[in-house]
Amino acid sequence: AINQYGSDKPDLRFGLELIDFTELMSKSQFKSFAEIARSPGGSVKAICLPDTQNWSRKEFDNLRALSIKEFGAKGLAWITYRQENLEGDSPISKFFSKEELSLISKKAGVKVGDSLFFVADLQKNTNEILGKLRLYLGQTFALIDSDLDSLVWVVDWPLLSEDPETKELTFMNHPFTQVNPLDRHLLKTEPLKARALAYDIVYNGVELGGGSIRNHRLADQIEAFELLGISTEEMQNKFGFLLEALESGAPPHGGIALGLDRLVMMLLRLNSLREVIAFPKIQSSACLLTKAPSEVSSNQLKALGIKVI
Repeated sequence: AINQYGSDKPDLRFGLELIDFTELMSKSQFKSFAEIARSPGGSVKAICLPDTQNWSRKEFDNLRALSIKEFGAKGLAWITYRQENLEGDSPISKFFSKEELSLISKKAGVKVGDSLFFVADLQKNTNEILGKLRLYLGQTFALIDSDLDSLVWVVDWPLLSEDPETKELTFMNHPFTQVNPLDRHLLKTEPLKARALAYDIVYNGVELGGGSIRNHRLADQIEAFELLGISTEEMQNKFGFLLEALESGAPPHGGIALGLDRLVMMLLRLNSLREVIAFPKIQSSACLLTKAPSEVSSNQLKALGIKVI
């Protein structure tokens, strides 16, 4: 999902998929792209937007400025195809050989009037920036069919991620999600490559809900805690109740948490949850229907062991 659409909640009502040029650019004569493409974790990708043959230079510059200011890009390069022979016209065309320009146009499958918009950065950044740009272009140029209903499951989530500063492992969602049985062997050798039995349901680019299959075997849950560096003593102090329950035996189980109000909002083609939510809150977070929050009696506070000073 992220590699193709730059988002873990992709809107599939329109195209503009991300095109990966990393390998091609790693061998190119354009040093700015080649250096990033060859570096660890580097990525060069593009989006192909049709009907740009009549754009002025200012319109291209405005899109670049927007990408830098709003989407976090370090820059935005482009090649526009205005002629039948598909010779690219852009400020960066001069840095490529004719053969390289031909390979670029073939890989993207460009037509007359198309423009390729490139971002070169770390893979995570490239995907995120182009994902935001893709949505902007889809909305701005009316490429999204508002009459379509596009539902998609996003599966095979990574089980773990790595803290960029401490390099410690952390669970992508929570440590109770089961690892994909096919990837269990990776936990000892390449834990970051292990997939989770986790899933999201996405509707028109909005996450409606997410869930997972949970650990139901005691040994699996202990292994998950050990991956986080949690000691046996800490496991017992914090999660002893869960480990005891799993030791007694639990069936395979899982579930999903759905945002019903969000689903209703989207089915009714509304833009605000306030229009459909059962108990809307005002700006101060108060509920006009239930009069919450309200005063708490001293007896209630005493029962909870809370003292107001």
